[in-house]
Amino acid sequence: MQAEQAPGSASGPPLARIGLGLFAVATTVRFGIRAVSDPDAWWHLKAGAYVLSHWRFNGPDPWVPFSTRPFVLTQWLPEVVAEKGYELFGLPAVAWLRCAAMLALISALVWAARRPVTPCQRSSPLSPG
Repeated sequence: MQAEQAPGSASGPPLARIGLGLFAVATTVRFGIRAVSDPDAWWHLKAGAYVLSHWRFNGPDPWVPFSTRPFVLTQWLPEVVAEKGYELFGLPAVAWLRCAAMLALISALVWAARRPVTPCQRSSPLSPG
């Protein structure tokens, strides 16, 4: 006697799910690995180099001599990682890091979507069905 699957559980041939996963990864890599054409990428590399050389996250703006507000670097870790990648492997490393970040985001979304539903969530008035 086979156990019944819960409604909404993953069903279907495993080959289709594997194919869909491979398609998602291939599409992400295709769009993730492209030439760095955004001029903002250079500012992020410069900010990463600034943090690595001065170890400061705030203070007077190092690039604007007449600024009225202090410089506060809030997202410094990706900039430092990108700068180190650029230092070691050049500009292609920045494209590969962008692709890796896109794959990590898709992986997190798939993981969050595959979490089991608790009975409390099933009985929610907002849940369909």
